[in-house]
Amino acid sequence: MLRTGFLSLFATMMLLLGACHTAPDTQSLREEVDSLKAAVAELQSLPQIQRWMAANKPLDVSIDVSNAPSLGSPDAPITLIEFSDYQCPYCARYVNNTLPALKEKYVKTGKVKYVFMDFPLRSHTLAPKASEAAHCAGEQDKYWAMHDELFANRTKLQVADLKAHAAEIGLDTKAFNECLDSGKFALAIRKNEQIGSSKIHVTGTPSFGIGYTTDDGKSVQVVRSIKGAKSLAAFEKEIDELLANPQS
Repeated sequence: MLRTGFLSLFATMMLLLGACHTAPDTQSLREEVDSLKAAVAELQSLPQIQRWMAANKPLDVSIDVSNAPSLGSPDAPITLIEFSDYQCPYCARYVNNTLPALKEKYVKTGKVKYVFMDFPLRSHTLAPKASEAAHCAGEQDKYWAMHDELFANRTKLQVADLKAHAAEIGLDTKAFNECLDSGKFALAIRKNEQIGSSKIHVTGTPSFGIGYTTDDGKSVQVVRSIKGAKSLAAFEKEIDELLANPQS
């Protein structure tokens, strides 16, 4: 409601600038325009408006994905980045209901490279360590096996649970436990959060950045985003439009 009110006021002022009026003298018109410009500047300085403008600014940002776990061909023309939280019920719903179809239609056919970046929410206190567990499993080439195991057991993410999951998927548990206890991936996970927040304004999970693959698969020029556990159709629309309009 607050956003709508500010935008309505902003739009009204813009209409006044272009509306038909009884012709005033030049000085009066200049004063009216200056007054309107000052009002617009005051509105734009409000934190609510600044946040809205940042969140709705057209995307065209480069994200380095060279160290992020991924699925699919590095030569795929499109890259889809998921920012996600292992404790998030909506993320689990997306993984169960939408991701399998996306992989079949786009990833396995070489059209899309799929990238996962951690975004553990502050309210989900177990999520950061779960993200670390996935990366520790990745040291033994089982990142995605742990990814699937964690989402299948979203309510079992205590450290003891994570170590049990490692045994379940056949990891060297001694090496895994040492990795997890050391916290060696904690900084990398925080960097992923910063990327999501600063680049595509992630505030909730799951959130996605979609764009053109560049630098031999090492980065992506993100031009669109999807917020939330949307249907397959929502992803198809965005991906198909980019596939039909390749980057020049």
